[in-house]
Amino acid sequence: MGVLLIPLGMFVFFLLYKRWFHAHWDDGLQVSLRFDASCATEGERMHLTEVVENRAWFPLPILQVSFRVRNGLLFENTENMTISDLTGVSDVFCVGRGERLIRQLDIMCSRRGYYSINELSVQASDLFTADIHYENLPQSTSVSVLPGRLSGEHYELPVSHLFGDIVVRRSLFEDSFSFRGLRDYAPGDPQNMINWKASAHSGELQVNLRERTAGQRICLLLNVEAPAALYNEDLLEDGIRLAGTLAQEASAWDIPVRLISNGRDLLTGEPIQTDYGSSTDHVRALLQGLARIELSREPEVFAQILAAEAGREEGICYVVVSTSIREQTLTALCGFAADMRGNGALTWLSPVAPDMPLPVIPEDMTGRLIYRRLVRR
Repeated sequence: MGVLLIPLGMFVFFLLYKRWFHAHWDDGLQVSLRFDASCATEGERMHLTEVVENRAWFPLPILQVSFRVRNGLLFENTENMTISDLTGVSDVFCVGRGERLIRQLDIMCSRRGYYSINELSVQASDLFTADIHYENLPQSTSVSVLPGRLSGEHYELPVSHLFGDIVVRRSLFEDSFSFRGLRDYAPGDPQNMINWKASAHSGELQVNLRERTAGQRICLLLNVEAPAALYNEDLLEDGIRLAGTLAQEASAWDIPVRLISNGRDLLTGEPIQTDYGSSTDHVRALLQGLARIELSREPEVFAQILAAEAGREEGICYVVVSTSIREQTLTALCGFAADMRGNGALTWLSPVAPDMPLPVIPEDMTGRLIYRRLVRR
């Protein structure tokens, strides 16, 4: 009789354990994901930290943690990654009673964008059955992957020299009587700004910093309209990179810069705009705005963006970044350049493919609209 009670007791224990596990397997279970930085730049590496803590009295021998995120982040040290419309990542843990596990996933930031994880799913199995238990847990972690500098791999383009040409053409004069300090020489600085005495004393080239008189603000007008029915999206990405690079160059020259774009913000759906500024924090916020531009959303009509800005202020250096060379774009730019009040020429920088034609700029706009064709190799 006693021998029969043993399997009966095991069977009762099995039923009770199964019922208890089903009702309480997630009691005391905490799972969280956290990017180790709020911002990164294209091509950089960062980490996503997974923290799993089991405060229950029984272990979780098989616990799978899964989440999905927009494509553009490459998880390098996980085998359970799938890429379709979204990137799916799964990790399996064995969590003992009262145990806390921390795991870091290495990430390559391969594409500009805003990446957020708002939910993860956990599934667990008990020791004796193949039953699987599921639960979705809310999360709140995100990272902005900022556009990198325009690459010399695809363009024969010294951006610092290009920016210097824009500044000189715009006649951003500096007051030679208002010396306010020194900084290290950077490629593209004019030779007449080098302080040779200070350079000889320090052993490194030093450049004078002076207060600028007037017109020392730059407004970047970024157009992300498709250049053609069939086109390489890398051209639009290069335009975004170029706008970010120009903003960084302006900050290095201590020139306040503003961004206006018809590209829509992934979070708000509105076109991206910033105020003027030249600080590191301002440029970082501007780059974060560029990171959130969602090219899959229909952009605002660029001609309307130009119309809203035309004639608003004097003394502004306007620089247009537009891959599109369509007729409506050219017409809008010519109209904007004609309405500029005492602002000199409008500079148009256009990343294009080798087979894209040149825009035909009217003769009467030759001195008001300066076109720079940047050919992608």
